[in-house]
Amino acid sequence: MSETPKRLRILLVEDHQDTAHALANLLAREAHRVRRVHTGGEALAAAAEQTFDLLISDLRLPDISGYEIMAQLKQSYILSGIAVSGMSAPADIQKAMSAGFSRYLIKPVKLGTLRGLVEEFAGDEGDRTAEGDGVPPALT
Repeated sequence: MSETPKRLRILLVEDHQDTAHALANLLAREAHRVRRVHTGGEALAAAAEQTFDLLISDLRLPDISGYEIMAQLKQSYILSGIAVSGMSAPADIQKAMSAGFSRYLIKPVKLGTLRGLVEEFAGDEGDRTAEGDGVPPALT
């Protein structure tokens, strides 16, 4: 008998409306509670109002970067994160990991890949940072 994965409280930060809508719908279909915001300022305000298990954030936002959001939230909360970006250089991935993200997805995000990562987070109660050199390969 397999355990039912934990349903996560997810903060989704994406400034592109259609992408945000599609990702939020996917996550909600999996019974996760999703708070969708479009700017870094909205993300920080949402995190001040409620607790989240997982941050899924675009890195390039109109006000502050996803890197800054994660770094600020990691100072106050135990939170895992998935960075989402069109940038795929190793330096970009390393910067995301240094900010506190555990995984890095390259746009366009494959919904099955995102679903699988979220399922991993839902089934894992500990720190989700990759082993080894701390920099997991970027997922496409």
